[in-house]
Amino acid sequence: MIRRNSDDPIRIVKNNSSAQLFAEVQSQVPGGCADGSDKVSGLCASDVLMVSDCVKSRILQAGNLQVTGTPPDVNITHPSSGTPGNAIPSWGGASAPAEEQFNDNAEIVRIGTYAYFFSNKIVNGATMPVLNRYDGGQVFELVEGVEDMQVSYGEDTDGDRTADVYRDANAVFDWSAVVSTRIHLLLRSNDNNLSVAPMD
Repeated sequence: MIRRNSDDPIRIVKNNSSAQLFAEVQSQVPGGCADGSDKVSGLCASDVLMVSDCVKSRILQAGNLQVTGTPPDVNITHPSSGTPGNAIPSWGGASAPAEEQFNDNAEIVRIGTYAYFFSNKIVNGATMPVLNRYDGGQVFELVEGVEDMQVSYGEDTDGDRTADVYRDANAVFDWSAVVSTRIHLLLRSNDNNLSVAPMD
């Protein structure tokens, strides 16, 4: 499972209040969200977001999205209601500490969760393993013939931000020092007789 920022960043247009963020309207898709509400700037209510100005960041779950003003901006609330909701629903504003203020030098990105898993399908009468990706309620078939996937994690042991050793997950000493990954795939073909001799 991978969690990362996804899609293009959305620019903050003015200082946040204690109850909401104010961001640019890049696009509007009527009924574009799973609950039938409008998708604004690629966002839906209940999306998990990160707002950041490259000095500080905050993770939040969006509540209501309301488009107002001329030129329009989208007002994004962060209430305690919802699932999981926000532990601290009131933060920010002109009188708030600097670490809670996000103004027009900040951006919002949606945090996406992607799960990779295997399934089987029938190809030319034979069972073929398939690598899939689960993304926001949808399953996408990525590659046929993937029998196994292993991930090793590159750990920086000397502080130069370069991996010095790759380890399995249960052997990582310091997860904050992991700077890269290696992905190993075991692939097979559905066709026979591809080699004239056995391969080791």
